[in-house]
Amino acid sequence: GMGMGESMGGMDGRNLRGRGAPIDFDEFKAPPLPEAYSYNPSLFNVDWENFDRLEQFSNALQCGKLPTDRPIHGVDTWHQLRQAYEDVVGTQRSSISQVLADVEGKGHEQPDMPVAAQDSNTLRVDHVLGKGRGLIASKDIKKGEKMWSDVYMAEFFVRDDLNRYLAVLPTDLACDVILWTYNIEEDPTKDFYFSVDLDLGTFCNNGGSDHTNLVWEANKHVDVYAAVAARDIAAGEEVLCNYGSGAGDEDDGEE
Repeated sequence: GMGMGESMGGMDGRNLRGRGAPIDFDEFKAPPLPEAYSYNPSLFNVDWENFDRLEQFSNALQCGKLPTDRPIHGVDTWHQLRQAYEDVVGTQRSSISQVLADVEGKGHEQPDMPVAAQDSNTLRVDHVLGKGRGLIASKDIKKGEKMWSDVYMAEFFVRDDLNRYLAVLPTDLACDVILWTYNIEEDPTKDFYFSVDLDLGTFCNNGGSDHTNLVWEANKHVDVYAAVAARDIAAGEEVLCNYGSGAGDEDDGEE
């Protein structure tokens, strides 16, 4: 397994929001893929459109063979990942578009408007010994201070959308998205669901209930959650989530 390091998903009390009004997926079809995109040649000989387990992508792309020392992505890569999400699912089906439109619509006059991880002045990403990439406090953070909000959580409600998304990404990024799975429901008897944070908030490693130093707090105006310091956090300290605190949810154990 990946131990407590960078790893699959978390049930930390901000599950399955289905942000905004549930939309009619038959009415709002996913758009045709823009011409700038092509499918990953590594998938040419496999029936990826009918994959029904993330593991099948992981195997087909040979994610296990990628170097363990993964890159820390810059602004351009995050933008590429979010743009591809938007282009594959379409604006109507994009949880990120819904949230950004909501923020825009509420105007920025609300004192409590969410700040994305990339715009937070309290965080940086670094390699953490034995864990891969992790989130580090870039300054002293006081208990109760909001560090960032999960504005860039991409949600998928249709398996086909996720498969197309993974298929258009370069191998290393597709493997990263699989690694960063936040929440997933692949049981064929239930509604499909997949979510992943497409910004540096995704690097929040698991501290478990013993070592986590944040709590998630729902925003009053917009359907996002803020990571709030549960205690004083010193500059240079790792910011740790708790992957296991979803009420009544079993671990999604993909490790």
